[in-house]
Amino acid sequence: MVLDRVDDRYFGGIDRNCNSDLRGARYATSGVVIKEDQLIIWDRGFDENDRQFWGSEKGEYVFMKKNSIKLSPGF
Repeated sequence: MVLDRVDDRYFGGIDRNCNSDLRGARYATSGVVIKEDQLIIWDRGFDENDRQFWGSEKGEYVFMKKNSIKLSPGF
């Protein structure tokens, strides 16, 4: 996964070209956003008919930092 920096955030993801056999899936997708005080992740697996097989159906998981710290460039 490659993350791109935009202002003070990092964005990245893996599209349907990521083959996976985890729990019977055919492929997996993953999206990530890293902010100063949050980590946002949305991982999903899909079957051979492009139906979601595992992962969150309603949205991403949002993790909040307990103590905010400044991210340094190139951390």
